[in-house]
Amino acid sequence: DVYKRQEHDLDDFLNYIKDPLESSVMVIFADVDKLDERKKITKQLKKAAVVIDVAPMKEADVRQYLQQSLANDGIEMSREAFDLFLRLTDLQLSKAMQELQKLRLYAGNGNKITKEIVLQLIPKTLEHNVFELTSDVLKGNVSDALRLYDDLLLQGEETIKINAILISQVRLLLQAAILMKIGYQQANIAETLGIHPYRVKLAMQQARGFGEKQLAALYNELIENDYLVKSGQMDKEYLFQLFVLKHGKQ
Repeated sequence: DVYKRQEHDLDDFLNYIKDPLESSVMVIFADVDKLDERKKITKQLKKAAVVIDVAPMKEADVRQYLQQSLANDGIEMSREAFDLFLRLTDLQLSKAMQELQKLRLYAGNGNKITKEIVLQLIPKTLEHNVFELTSDVLKGNVSDALRLYDDLLLQGEETIKINAILISQVRLLLQAAILMKIGYQQANIAETLGIHPYRVKLAMQQARGFGEKQLAALYNELIENDYLVKSGQMDKEYLFQLFVLKHGKQ
């Protein structure tokens, strides 16, 4: 039994950390939200080791760090460009710092970073595109939604995959709408759903202005369409296009 063997080996490990080899450096990565303080191994490690918390930075801290980096480099960026840059880098500091190199090169000739420049330089993931697709569907922007859908197909994306991510996004919007209705704030929603607070912030912004019943009906329709396609009753591309057209502005 793997679990029992791991537990048994802890005795040797505990003995080692009491008298470690001075010429060695041991690094232990604990990919957990919180260490179990009740366990003997945790107590011994905290006594013998240096504990470094590498939890994801909060949105305000990431914003401040990146704004300072831009200022140090003399890069001028508009507010909407900066917000878009954060969204396309998923508020991940390491990813943002890598992508910032492109902006530095562009701004090297005294160019200002605009929203259009960010769109040109920072690649979008499928999730980012579906986020925009969701927004277009909710707003009834048929032409924009279909154009984005066609672009994704040309890029080799599958309709079933696009629909699956769309279902996930609408479900998040519905959950956010329900929790906001009963008074939950961003931090409470993030903790309840177990997702990054920044994703919750975007979902809350997107969900405002749309009723709970409207989101629930949209979610149920997407689930039904997924069933129709997977059961072979409807053509996936035809049904998706029909879905977008159905929710267009009258």
